[in-house]
Amino acid sequence: MPDMGLRLKALNILPDLIISSPANRALTAAKGIAEKIGYPLKSIVGNDVLYHAGSRSIIKFIAATDDKHDSLMIFGHNPGFTYLINDLSDFYLGNLPTTGVFAIEFDVNSWQDLQKAKGRKIMYDYPKSIGTRNL
Repeated sequence: MPDMGLRLKALNILPDLIISSPANRALTAAKGIAEKIGYPLKSIVGNDVLYHAGSRSIIKFIAATDDKHDSLMIFGHNPGFTYLINDLSDFYLGNLPTTGVFAIEFDVNSWQDLQKAKGRKIMYDYPKSIGTRNL
């Protein structure tokens, strides 16, 4: 996990907001990555909605995000996050590995528009990959 944080730091990735499931594994990953990229640990928001949520629930949750945030990093659980990637991006993923990172860019003016949007994959990486995968 620290390796993933270092990879994100090397790409200058620093989200406006980090949100995590309160589950120990997800929150530990969120804190480990936040520490490596320089995000304040006290600013991580825990939310029960992300605990084993399905894709639709996660999309509704993201759509309710305050528009003052331009970028989010969300930590949660499979299979919901794999389905979320497939529902929201132009990329098919069979399974998001543990501590895998997938970034999607959207051409929307508000998080509310996410429910009708399809985003573009801009980055995918995971601990057992060789280097950063910007496919």
